[in-house]
Amino acid sequence: MKNTMDNDHKPHLQRCHWHEAHSSQAMGSYRPNSLFIWAHSFADLEPDGDDPLSFAISTHAHEYIHYLHNVTTISGLYVFMTGLWLMGTLAACADSEGQSRGDSCLTDEQKQMMLASITCLTAIKGNVQWIGGCEPILAPVNWSFAEILSKKGQVELAGQLLDYDLASISGRATDAKGKSIDFIIDIGFDLITEGVAYEVDREIRRAAGMPVETLDLGTPPYPYLTYEAIVEHLLGRSTTPKERICVGVAALQKVYPGVALVEFCSHLKDVTASPCDDSWVKPSTLDKFLEPIELILHPTLKELHGAKQGPWGGDDALALFQLGFRLRAMNNLLELSFIDKQLDKASYRQCISTMVDCCIIQSKPGDKVIHEWVGPGVVAKYEEDAARIGIFQASLHYTLLHVGPNGRRFHSTDRLNITKCPYSGGCQVEIDDGHPIDCRTRPWLRYKDVPLGGKVCWYAAGVKTFAKHPAQSVASDGNPPLQRS
Repeated sequence: MKNTMDNDHKPHLQRCHWHEAHSSQAMGSYRPNSLFIWAHSFADLEPDGDDPLSFAISTHAHEYIHYLHNVTTISGLYVFMTGLWLMGTLAACADSEGQSRGDSCLTDEQKQMMLASITCLTAIKGNVQWIGGCEPILAPVNWSFAEILSKKGQVELAGQLLDYDLASISGRATDAKGKSIDFIIDIGFDLITEGVAYEVDREIRRAAGMPVETLDLGTPPYPYLTYEAIVEHLLGRSTTPKERICVGVAALQKVYPGVALVEFCSHLKDVTASPCDDSWVKPSTLDKFLEPIELILHPTLKELHGAKQGPWGGDDALALFQLGFRLRAMNNLLELSFIDKQLDKASYRQCISTMVDCCIIQSKPGDKVIHEWVGPGVVAKYEEDAARIGIFQASLHYTLLHVGPNGRRFHSTDRLNITKCPYSGGCQVEIDDGHPIDCRTRPWLRYKDVPLGGKVCWYAAGVKTFAKHPAQSVASDGNPPLQRS
């Protein structure tokens, strides 16, 4: 994602100045597991009375690639699974108002499950450490890397010992003035999806006529340019954008994509096959490819449903993953569809219309938002469908805010930092209630003191699903209206 929606919860790497340096990086975001894309008003594909700005299409494509990686790849599925496991943690430690009491109230078994979930999530997503501070470096001209260091570990999950693998690499980036920064990167989902999405983003801008010398101007080295440098180091040669996209997508089809990226690049160094010949990583059969959906995701959602209250959007989420995996099985290199020709607004919409349904939260001037679903129309066909998924999205968003920055704690809700509701600006309940400040700072408080039979917004309804003895209230039909395109 190019910019998270609550800056206070960014991991260490995203607090660095160099990651925030380029204004275009704040034009859109996709938070893993949120199942929605947020776009700034500057990146609006349908601005009132005007044509979209030059970077609007590349921004939307960039974030949609992240979404595809979440719902159409093996590693993306397991990132989602860890979110579901942590929803179970929140359900276990929630009070009568759906507020987390913190991990101190969990049983030993529940704590073990929480720590295992976070450990798995960290191993899949990867991490970065900056050595000696975090100085801004905006234009590295030289990259140097050490040898790959393999790490192995075990975690107990649901009574079973699971092995996990990490691929770590240390290196140094140096700019034209000789300023350098050292780093250690555990290669994972975050680096790879950001790298692949940026390759697509850049190629769209190149095809639109952006001067080559300005394509990377001001772009933060990590994670965008770092991905290219690591792939070329692993392959031992220069590469094309298409090759970097293909090898990254192949790696994402493994649970631990960082290790897979290293193994695939090592394999490609020893054979004549192109990274874009995906026959060597394709699933043997459709049924085999769908196994994780049916054997892991479906039972987990079913079990979680029994621990939560109110409307259930888990079946809709399951439908998104089923659609996504079937799509990926038919075309393992979906990302190339965005760069095989120059895209305008119409051709971009046509491209995604045959892929996976996706929720777009489009900001408009005046602090307004439009809530739109794009795609083939398999999911969220009607208002009630969109409401169920909106509540499910809110509950996932709310859950992940509780994970501590060091990945070892599950905090109480009263410790959460200020966070704006993702639906703020397009919610009729917010408007009818006079734009309460909680909507823009602490949306989880909107469920508190709901009058008997009173209507609640989607976010409050998402919080309510965790309440031990929820007040009798109903999700409002005045949330962001459904738009389809």
